[in-house]
Parts: sequence; C-alpha cells; structure tokens
Amino acid sequence: NNVHQDAPVIFETRWCLSYLRGPLTRNQIRDLMDPQRSSFEQTAAPAVLPQQPQPTVQPTADQAPLPETVATTQTVAAPAAEPMPAAAATPEVESSGVPILAPSINQAYIPVRGRAAPGETIVYRLMVLGSAQVAFINDRINLRKSRDLLLTTPVTNDIFPVDWNKAESLELALNDLETGPVPGAIFEELPAPAAESKNYTGWSREFVDWIYRNELVELMQSRRFKQVSEPGESERDFRVRLQQNAREERDKELDKLRKKYSSRINTLEDRVRRSELTLRGKEDQAKQHKMQTAFSVGATVLGSFLGKSPISATTLGRATTAARGAGRITKSQEDAKRAAENVEAIRQQLQDLEEEFKRETDLLNEEMNPLTEELDQFTVKPLKKDILLRAFALAWMPYRKNTAGIAEPAW
Repeated sequence: NNVHQDAPVIFETRWCLSYLRGPLTRNQIRDLMDPQRSSFEQTAAPAVLPQQPQPTVQPTADQAPLPETVATTQTVAAPAAEPMPAAAATPEVESSGVPILAPSINQAYIPVRGRAAPGETIVYRLMVLGSAQVAFINDRINLRKSRDLLLTTPVTNDIFPVDWNKAESLELALNDLETGPVPGAIFEELPAPAAESKNYTGWSREFVDWIYRNELVELMQSRRFKQVSEPGESERDFRVRLQQNAREERDKELDKLRKKYSSRINTLEDRVRRSELTLRGKEDQAKQHKMQTAFSVGATVLGSFLGKSPISATTLGRATTAARGAGRITKSQEDAKRAAENVEAIRQQLQDLEEEFKRETDLLNEEMNPLTEELDQFTVKPLKKDILLRAFALAWMPYRKNTAGIAEPAW
C-alpha cells in the first residue's frame, strides 16, 4: 500500500516480512491454527457429507448431460487445504526430525562415539562452531608458531544469543565432522536467532574478535640454547627437550676446555717425570758417596790399627779422602733434597691445574644443565591479520538421553 497511490497494489514475491515470533514449534502452530481449524471444517463439511439419492432423468436429445454433483463438491472442497504452506515457511521439524533451515546456513554434526545403551536416545542440541588457525609471530625471538582452534558455544533466545566466553574446545579435526545425523535421533527446540542466516556473519566476526582479545600463548625461552617452547608445552617437557641439545653443546665446550688444558697438563707431567729422574740420580749419587766415604773411613781406621807405625802418608791420604767424601755426601744430600722439593713443587702445580680444570668442567656442566637454567617467561598475542577463519557453521552436538531423562555428551 503506497500512500502516493490511489489504491493498494497486489504484487508477488518470494520474500516477505513476518512480524510473528518465529520460528514456531508444532505446538505453537497448533495453538495458532485452532481458531481457524473450526471454520475450515465447517467450510469443508459439505464436501464430505453423503449425497442424497437423486431421481434419474434421461436427457433429451437437445440437452447435454449435467456434471455430476460429486465432482462439483470435490472442486469446491479443494481450497480447504490451502493455509498449510504458512506453517511450512517456519523452521520446523521435518518427518526425519531435522529442522528446515536456509541453504546458506552451513550445518555440521559432531560424530557420535560408541554405541547407545538399551533405552537411550540420541538428542541433538544446537551450537555454533568456529574453527580458526591462529599464528603467533615474534621477530625478536624468531618465533613462528601456530595453533588450531575448534570451539563451540550455545545459541539462546537472549538479547545476545551467542556468548563466546562460554565456548568449549573440541578435540576434533574438521575432517571428523559429519554431514548428517544418526538414524532415529531427535532434535531439541531450535532457538529463533539460529534460523536467521544473516546472524552467522555477525557471529563469525565476534568469534574472530574474541580470539584476538583472549587468545595468547605463555612461552619460555632458553637463552643458553636459543630455543623457545611450543604453545601449550609444559616447563618439564621443554626442559627434557632441551637436554639433547645440552649434551651436544656441552660436548663441544668440553672439547675446547680439554684442548686448552691438555698442553699445560702434558708439560707439567713431563716436568714431573724429568724431575723424578733427577731426584733418583741425586739420591743414587748420595748413596754412592756415602758408601765410598764409609769405605775410606773404614780403611783408614783399619790401617791405623794394623800398620807398623801409627801415622803414615797412606794413612793421612786415606783420612783426607774420607773427609772429602763426607763433604760430597753432604752436597749430594742437599742436591737430592732440592730435587725432591722441585718434584713436589711441580707435582703441586700439576694438581692445582687439574683442580682448576675440574672446577671449570663442573661449572660448564652446571651452566649446560637445562634442568637448572633460569628460563625467560613472556607472552605473545596474535594480530588480527594472523587469525585465519577456517570454518563457521551451525553444529549439532549429540547427547545420550536415558529413560530417566538425563542427557550426557555422546562425542
């Protein structure tokens, strides 16, 4: 009805605007149609009443046969079934139990796990499902990680039908989703907002916004090994994974440390061997001098007792030789003592060097131990451009409902 026109105009279109609450359930359609059903029955009543027998009249030659009364009443009664298409326009349940929705609404079915027990019924509850791949990028630590999300949340008749803060994660792959229900399943009442295809566009945007605001990863970094933990990886698992790299890195550093000390240790060990040889030579020389001196003293004393004269040139020579031998003994003992002190000093240097090598080795092992390393903690949030929406659909979640009316998840 255009106010600028003289009269209303009737036009045809496949689109219409309805101010009803829709979608309507079967019970609501029955309540709405009850006032109309009586008038339909009254209108259709003549069509089903038995016909009174009519006298047979033979038509004359100039008269055409009249149409039968039954055919006339059948033609009149046909319009009584016309109001039914109005009910078909609502997203009600078909004979198979699947609600009728617009073709533009993608639907998916969560697979049912296991078999239903006797007396149990599979009941599908409506959800919305969103799948996205979220990339976490941080050039400072050379981070390139991604996470796949598959979330579902209920649809209600509230002012805000979808709340992603109530979303739950599904441990499924997109390829695991099914395209139809299991035989014999029933469906819960469809919320009105779920029948509007335009709502899904807005809900998908809200899904991406929710990921941008709430999704993040808590990561750990090992500065020593220059590695970053995986999203969702625990500290224990991360440290265990670092152990292999720690062994390889530690072996390289130990080789460098051994090369650094090996030449010094070998030099000191060689000096120890030479000083020990010198010490043995000095000790042997002191022993020889001591024995020679003892022989000289003994010969002098023996000659004094056995000689005809108590003092002679030979006796004096032997006494002088014995005196000089005593002096050599003293010098040889002093040389042996100094050689022993030199050996001890070199041995001490070698021991100090070996202890220093051990300390550095222990320190290296401590530094290379990923179980004791202090890890850096940091948080990475995604950018909107790094959120890839992979799928968004209406999802039917299966529940097993027993005879007591208790429903439990069946996926």
